Amino acid sequence: MSLPGQVAGATYPLLDHQAPGLGARKQAWWSAAKGAGASDSEAAVIVAQMMQEGRRDAAKDGAGGARNLSELNLNQDLLARFGGVPVGQQDALNRTDAQGRSGAAVAALAAMRTLGLDGYLAHVRGGQTGYERPDDDVGRFARSIMTSANSLLRDLRAEPGNLGSDRRFAADIPGI
Repeated sequence: MSLPGQVAGATYPLLDHQAPGLGARKQAWWSAAKGAGASDSEAAVIVAQMMQEGRRDAAKDGAGGARNLSELNLNQDLLARFGGVPVGQQDALNRTDAQGRSGAAVAALAAMRTLGLDGYLAHVRGGQTGYERPDDDVGRFARSIMTSANSLLRDLRAEPGNLGSDRRFAADIPGI
């Protein structure tokens, strides 16, 4: 089963390496996504997004009025408009415990289902501007996430316990 967003000839090579402690984080995000009601495909997107983003990037706060939250780097506008998280409650998503992951997974899933996968990934990467007028950067990011999510699903079918490994794959995206 392939996820939408896969464009033939437009994927990027995966950076496949070991990242100590990542297996536990992948498993925690998978569990949070599944606990929020995600299908395997939706959970794979959330885990792939965490692997690509790696952590909350506070350096992006304030850029164009943006503010990013959780290890998924979900932007404030996405959370408020499509994820069901009012601005005053968004800081709780920065927690790196089960409660923070659960809140972020619920919000990500709500936004993903409201916007559709392509709209969700465009909004995650480009904020409101990227969602309204996606550019090449937004497209590269979406293809990277889809490549990683498809790889994760393939590996899970081959070896169901795979999430516990510290194997990280995220795309080497030119220009991002």
